[in-house]
Parts: sequence; structure tokens; C-alpha cells
Amino acid sequence: MDRTKVDDIINHLDEKLNEVTEDVALLRNEFNLLRSEFNVLRGEFNVLRTEFSELRSELRLEIQKAINTNMRWSIGIIAFIVTFLKVVDMIVK
Repeated sequence: MDRTKVDDIINHLDEKLNEVTEDVALLRNEFNLLRSEFNVLRGEFNVLRTEFSELRSELRLEIQKAINTNMRWSIGIIAFIVTFLKVVDMIVK
């Protein structure tokens, strides 16, 4: 092989190495950008998780209040009916 062919091959390989180096640097930058976006999304997810947990607690509290109110009304109506029936029974006798 003559010297010019070897130089041409070395130059060609040198150009390809530069291309690969540029591509690796570009991929590294894209990866870092994706990592940053992922960290932002992770933060937003954690905020949503906290808000969901608070909402769940509030919902539980509201359900418990509704159950308590419903039970009070039910007991009150039952007491009224029993009292009414006793009064009717006393009147009828």
C-alpha cells in the first residue's frame, strides 16, 4: 500500500471518529435533558400524590360526617316513631 492510500484511510477514519464523538456528545446532552425532564415530572408526581392523599383524607372525613348525620336522623326518627306508637297505644287503651 502506498503512503497516500494509508493517509486517505487515516483521514477517513479520523473524520468518522469525529462524527462518532459529536454524536456521543449530542446523545449525552439529550440524555441530560431527558433526565431533567424526568426529575421535573417526578416532582410533579410527588405533588399530585400529596394532593391525592389530602383529598382522600378529606373525602373520608366527609363520608364519616354523612354517616354520622344519617345515623342521628335514623335514631331520631326511630325514637319519634316509638314515642308516637306508645302515645297511640296509651290513647287506644
